[in-house]
Amino acid sequence: MKTYTFLFLLLLNAACKEVSSSSTEILQTETSITLIDSTDAIDKVQVLNFATFHMGATSDATSVDFDENDKKNQNDAKKIAQLISEFKPTIICVEVPLGKNEELNQRYQEYLANPSKVSKYYGEVGMVAFEVGRLSNLESIYGIDHKMGYNYNIGQEIENAIDSTTYNDYY
Repeated sequence: MKTYTFLFLLLLNAACKEVSSSSTEILQTETSITLIDSTDAIDKVQVLNFATFHMGATSDATSVDFDENDKKNQNDAKKIAQLISEFKPTIICVEVPLGKNEELNQRYQEYLANPSKVSKYYGEVGMVAFEVGRLSNLESIYGIDHKMGYNYNIGQEIENAIDSTTYNDYY
């Protein structure tokens, strides 16, 4: 609440300006900042952003050969989940369309009932996110994906003004 009050007061104060009718006077804004005592320090929300290739079928322009049935791959996914769970997440958001949250959480609950059975739901979601959620004792996982067009040819359509040759070595 202190954050909102502070921001509101700062914005309110910045909006209150004294304007003179004389064209020779300078427009002045008086802003006061209230310092927060260290005992009232605001806790920052920590965010861990984890990205991986799609471990299942994808409509993306590129994909990786990955065998979801391979025991080594399954164990590696569990190891990754264990490492991520040490962050102690309280919310997990995944690349699943928002409209599929009910299905996502139904599949997650099925996984929680039998975590020894590997879930391949959306590949990395079932293999990594479900396990992170289980290890973190989370009740739900949230799909936040929003489908939108992406211009995969953007690299060919604009010139890199800083280094226009290196890019061509890797594309």
